Amino acid sequence: MKRILFAILALVALGAGVASCERLTFGCDYHLTVTWQERKEQADSLPLQTARVYAFYADPNQWEVTSIENARAGIITAVGNPARQRNYDMEAEPTGEYGNEFDLRFDSSPAMVLVADEKYPMWATGDANVAAGLANLYVKLKFRPLDWTTTSKEPIEKGSWKFYGYGNVHIPIDTELEVVPSVWRTGASTSELLQTADCYIFHGIAKGDGNVASWEDACRGIAQRKGEDDTWETVTYDQKGYWSNNELIDAHIDQQYVMVVVCNNVSVSSSEKMYAFCYLDLESNPEVQEEKLLFDLRNPSSEMTYRIWTVRVEGVEEEQPEEPEE
Repeated sequence: MKRILFAILALVALGAGVASCERLTFGCDYHLTVTWQERKEQADSLPLQTARVYAFYADPNQWEVTSIENARAGIITAVGNPARQRNYDMEAEPTGEYGNEFDLRFDSSPAMVLVADEKYPMWATGDANVAAGLANLYVKLKFRPLDWTTTSKEPIEKGSWKFYGYGNVHIPIDTELEVVPSVWRTGASTSELLQTADCYIFHGIAKGDGNVASWEDACRGIAQRKGEDDTWETVTYDQKGYWSNNELIDAHIDQQYVMVVVCNNVSVSSSEKMYAFCYLDLESNPEVQEEKLLFDLRNPSSEMTYRIWTVRVEGVEEEQPEEPEE
């Protein structure tokens, strides 16, 4: 009898547990914050204020977004069946201080979230990961278009999210170039700022595709550029840097590839007819690019290298190697 009573009590307890699970309600408040990275050097993400967010009661493994146009319109396509499409079930309005926060409420699963950018042709899809009994979800989504390389494959997957369109995102270069030219003269105990320097910037000249023929050309803002057929053409500078507070030469750059030329603009009779040039690739879009340049006259040569700079000094007599005795 005791065994029978124990079995009955166990079944009652099990039934109560099943009933408790069945009473779990399905209603999840989903809070999404969307950010992005404009520069590789950024420690903090920026609010993506041009995002649109849609939600679908659909299995993200069975549906995809095939274009930025569909992404912005909130249209998904069945995997393996391009003719089958459907529109979003919900659209979230931007909220928060920066307009990059979105709130959705799900009452069933599976559920899929789509985030599309209105400014750049990039979008992301993900599983909302909602379940019965889960009341709140706080999710952060970060677009990193600078992660894209020529060897990358689409989509780029991060956790449950898939990112698309990075290869077509071209972020305008917005870099402040700071050039600090200095000279170390023979007999001096240290270098000093070369305040007689001028700086010229040539757009679109990548490493190895530019040259400067002479100190006189450097001071006139003239250089040579290699063309597609490997012939050289003479070009003039696109912009000139300006001294800022007598501390450095400043220029605002909006091109990925530039050649920078610095010359010591003194009289023709001066013994310090020197100039230098370097190439910059600003693909990472740094906020500030500082380049230091040293003209070292303690043991000058007609051509020297300082960091990324090719340094030339005109009028320097190179030591000739001694001829071997016969």
